[in-house]
Amino acid sequence: MATAGSKRPPEGTPDVGLDASAADQADRLAVARVLEGERDAFAGIVARHGRGIHRLAFRLLRDPALAEEVAQEALARAYTGLGSFRGEGSIRPWLYRITANLCRDVMKRADRREHASADPTLDGTATAVGGSPFGRLREVEVDRRRALAALEGAIARLPDGQREAFVLRLIENLPYEEMEAATGVAVGALKVRVHRARERLKAELGELLDGIVEETPT
Repeated sequence: MATAGSKRPPEGTPDVGLDASAADQADRLAVARVLEGERDAFAGIVARHGRGIHRLAFRLLRDPALAEEVAQEALARAYTGLGSFRGEGSIRPWLYRITANLCRDVMKRADRREHASADPTLDGTATAVGGSPFGRLREVEVDRRRALAALEGAIARLPDGQREAFVLRLIENLPYEEMEAATGVAVGALKVRVHRARERLKAELGELLDGIVEETPT
């Protein structure tokens, strides 16, 4: 749980206090140690990427229980298949590819589209504090939470390929080259999917989308 003095890592970066190059170096060292028989060294990979794996699974499946199961299975498969990681570049796309493939399997079996759950905190009670000095601040926060909930629901209604590309690019902030490694889809096709996803979301959400998610240059 975050405390007043804690700093949450930005989306799409390793979930510990290391920059990207240091994290990649730590991952490669951990892989080597695991392959040499030091099984506990895998804990470092889990610490750096476990939250991102869970976050990706939840974004794609929209089901907390399924996301937890997929995240655990993805880490288990990564551990047992660590020898197949070539050790070139970041391990993150490889981990995300395992996670995305598991999510696709779940969605195929279930043949369903997950919809965002209603936020139980958005019950209209915020207006009850309108007479206080903090009433307006509370209303602004509730408006933002509603906007985010609307975005979550709209993302859940995207076609599978567009949703995956949108989440990897604009939620997880992966470069297109890492997205290609994670999905097996060419960069050009991924850019098309992201563009089409944004167009669909723009049509549904209008200017609300620009206030929440911005494309970053590659």
